[in-house]
Amino acid sequence: MNYLVIQRTREFGIRLSLGATPSDVLRLYFAEPRGLIGAGACLGLAGSVLLVRFIANLLFGTAPQDPFTFAAVPILLAAVALAASYIPARASNADRSDCGPAIRVDAGSPSFTKSVSA
Repeated sequence: MNYLVIQRTREFGIRLSLGATPSDVLRLYFAEPRGLIGAGACLGLAGSVLLVRFIANLLFGTAPQDPFTFAAVPILLAAVALAASYIPARASNADRSDCGPAIRVDAGSPSFTKSVSA
């Protein structure tokens, strides 16, 4: 997730300089992780429903089709995944009001060498 924030830091800086609020930038950042979390939860639930009969004899203290477990585990994993997404977004200053460093071009970046050589 940190890699995604670093890739999009310049985009976030441009959006902030054009008038987007920091909450708009965070909402934009969380669109991709939310989709991944939702897809993972759906695939995980479908896989667990299909495969629970194979591990039923390994479960102690819970029924194989326990609705509380089927609800609690995806919610807990989604909360952990959102926290793992939120921490890099806040730590990288992607939504801070100072957008100058975010849109500054580094001399070693490929876009700088293209613009100089063109």
